[in-house]
Amino acid sequence: MPADSQKFMLVFSDGEDINSRLKREDVSVAAKGLSNFSAYAVDYMDKSGLDPFLTSFVQGHNGMIRKATSANDFLPILKRFSTTIFHRYMVTYRFLVPPGGTLVSAPSAVNIEEVTVVDSSPMLNHVYFDTGKSRIPERYVALAPAETATFSEEKLKDTMEKHHQVLNVIGKRLQANPEARITLVGCNSNSGVEKGKIGLARNRAEAVFAYFESVWGIDLSRMEIKARNLPAVPSTSRVPEGVVENQRVEILSDHPAILDTIKSTYVQEQADTKELRFAPSLEGETEIKSWQLRLLGADTVLATREGSGAPPAAVAFALETLGLRNLVQLGQVSAEIEVKDQEGNVFSTASAPVAINFIRREERTAQKIGNKVVEKYGLILFDFDRADLKDRNQIIVNRVLARVAELKGAAMDIAGHTDIIGKEKYNVELSGRRAKAVYDSTLQSGIAAEAQITHAGNGPNNPPYDNSLPEGRSLNRTVIINLQYTE
Repeated sequence: MPADSQKFMLVFSDGEDINSRLKREDVSVAAKGLSNFSAYAVDYMDKSGLDPFLTSFVQGHNGMIRKATSANDFLPILKRFSTTIFHRYMVTYRFLVPPGGTLVSAPSAVNIEEVTVVDSSPMLNHVYFDTGKSRIPERYVALAPAETATFSEEKLKDTMEKHHQVLNVIGKRLQANPEARITLVGCNSNSGVEKGKIGLARNRAEAVFAYFESVWGIDLSRMEIKARNLPAVPSTSRVPEGVVENQRVEILSDHPAILDTIKSTYVQEQADTKELRFAPSLEGETEIKSWQLRLLGADTVLATREGSGAPPAAVAFALETLGLRNLVQLGQVSAEIEVKDQEGNVFSTASAPVAINFIRREERTAQKIGNKVVEKYGLILFDFDRADLKDRNQIIVNRVLARVAELKGAAMDIAGHTDIIGKEKYNVELSGRRAKAVYDSTLQSGIAAEAQITHAGNGPNNPPYDNSLPEGRSLNRTVIINLQYTE
């Protein structure tokens, strides 16, 4: 540079540049002896205090150093420097811009309609007890004697709700069938604190006995109590889940009405998709440090997903967990995403609203469009690790086949399920065998055409019931048959 011209150096530094090819001493040597030279520095390092080398360097060359803690500090610092520079220069500088992008939803609209559900749920004739306890757990609904007159199993909807009313369902059936008798078999897990506790098993059976007698007025002579350690067909004792499932009272009866399936008819919302997906497409000059995506309905946050680093290609929200009725009331939903990059820049964008279209049954009737009907049949439950169709299962299958013959053309879906005990691969295969047993029986009847039927084994995936409860795991050892048609 010309010796007589005014010269200055302006240094921005956000680190110590320890991997630089040039070292501090190289810079000091190169600047030594320069005339008409000033040095200025902006210390943008993420630590307190000024950098010792930069401080020494600018002070030795007629300049100054300032600390910047954010990009907002740069302009005031540059203005301060400009008041001490003898000549004016045009200095162009560029900082990393915030990231940008879009958020796209799929689908763009959700159609929800009211569907008539004819639900035949399996009768799980067990009452499960807490470890070491003989008191009926609170999740089983207990009625007062005055409430029994208005109880109706036809009003119950969800299969789990039906099971938690099992004592009342059987109590009502015993009243309606005075010739029916039941046997109450109390069991323990024969493990840990329950090892060999026959008395505990009997106390459990007596608790159920007392409920039927005091609430439903069932004559004592119609009920027999038995006690044993493990049930006759126990769950595995190798895992805690199986141990808990053996802590139960089994309700047995030779009368066909007592343990028959629990039937009900109700209207339920059904969507044309199972989930909402939001796909972010982002671009930036530096890496994304964190992100947060919020699902919004009427300015209320319905659900949140967040994480470190770049967001995934798509973020999904299951409609079942959001509640179809809730979505109908909202009318539309949207999502917004906020990301922060490594420089502290923040960017947010929102998706277009997703319309929630609701079709009521009366609207379909007014337009002379047939109403959709789903008939749901849960088979009598399979024993642990079994796939054979026993008598009670075959009775259900025969009922379904008779119904298919009446409907002529209804779509039939057969879905096998298992609990979460054991390896996933084995359980998927087991559930497949359960579904195929029903499928083969259906084809052999000649009533339904192969093109009408789909069948698959889900194993422990997409469980219809809560696997955290022993009754949920037992209910999941099932095949669910759905018939769908337009009425």
